[in-house]
Amino acid sequence: ANIWRKTDVTAALGTAQATYTITITATDAAAGTGTGTASLGVTDPAPAVSTCSFSPNSILANGAATTTLQCSVTDLSNNITGVTINITTIGGGAAVALTDMGGGSWQKTGITAATGTAAATYTLTVTATDAAIGTGTGPAVLGVTSPPVNFTPVVSGVGFSPSSVLADGATVFTATASVSDGNGLSDIATVTIDLSAIGGSATALMYDDGAHGGPQRLHAAQKI
Repeated sequence: ANIWRKTDVTAALGTAQATYTITITATDAAAGTGTGTASLGVTDPAPAVSTCSFSPNSILANGAATTTLQCSVTDLSNNITGVTINITTIGGGAAVALTDMGGGSWQKTGITAATGTAAATYTLTVTATDAAIGTGTGPAVLGVTSPPVNFTPVVSGVGFSPSSVLADGATVFTATASVSDGNGLSDIATVTIDLSAIGGSATALMYDDGAHGGPQRLHAAQKI
């Protein structure tokens, strides 16, 4: 028997992963034919996930601060059907889809860390799937920090000068108060005084910047 060969045989790009029955046919001078078959397995390499990064690379665990994930994904057959990320450890879904930005770049915006997520560095898993259901995974590292503790303001030393006024709508008195805040004075947004009992505003503003003469000067309303 003579051995016949065909070298440099390839499976075309995009050939589905499967086992194929290949037929060889021999023909003689009288046009007679004989055939033989052999099985050939074709594999489709899984996609590869690389260079995943977050911007910013750290967010507050408050359910509001967001970050954007960018990943590079390659596939020999260029038949990626989807890329997802598992963010259950920071309060999200198990398979959050990324968007194909073209050129092997995949992106997901608006990722958050749920309120109560422990402050830590999280290694999240990104999974790429191709048409042959082959999968490749890669890590994406995100830092999560706890929101600062909010201390409530403390009001003390409330007083009036003078401590007694005429109900004539003209006599001026000054209300003062000492206000502190564990987060610093810059954290205090407003200080108000309720003067509704003497005919004034229930939310009259007080000041400490000197632009209004120090603590706000208020008039006692005329009582009937």
